[in-house]
Amino acid sequence: MNPRAFKVAMLYVSQNEETPSTENEKLTLDQKKRVIDTSLDSYYSPVLNAFLRKYTDIGQLMVAAQYLVSRFDDSDVPVNEYQKRVGNIKVKVLNAVGDTAMDKEYSLKQKFLNDPKTNGMGSEELDTYIRSELGRMKRDATTRIKKIEGILVS
Repeated sequence: MNPRAFKVAMLYVSQNEETPSTENEKLTLDQKKRVIDTSLDSYYSPVLNAFLRKYTDIGQLMVAAQYLVSRFDDSDVPVNEYQKRVGNIKVKVLNAVGDTAMDKEYSLKQKFLNDPKTNGMGSEELDTYIRSELGRMKRDATTRIKKIEGILVS
């Protein structure tokens, strides 16, 4: 059976089950918790999870996810908890950048190999040039990131 069809069928069944009328009844705390759990189990994935899955750009996904999490409560606690949980993504991002920098093609390594300025340089001169270029990249990134963050905040 198609997993998507199964989910749709389960959602249909959960929405159409006979439930006792509680329109005018006051729910106990346990009943309220059960209704909330059931509703979140039924609707979180097709609503919020499906919304987040449409993002293919990781930056947009991170902004959308953090915005949604910030709406979970009026305090900063949900955002702080979310940031703790995505902490391991930082390691993955750092590793991905490092791996991409050292790839055989279309990488930082290739950039320096193909840079005409590096032709005829000795090892010390090449080392100094690379450090200088990396510093320039860092400074440019810092400036641009501040501009992007400024735009996102406004």
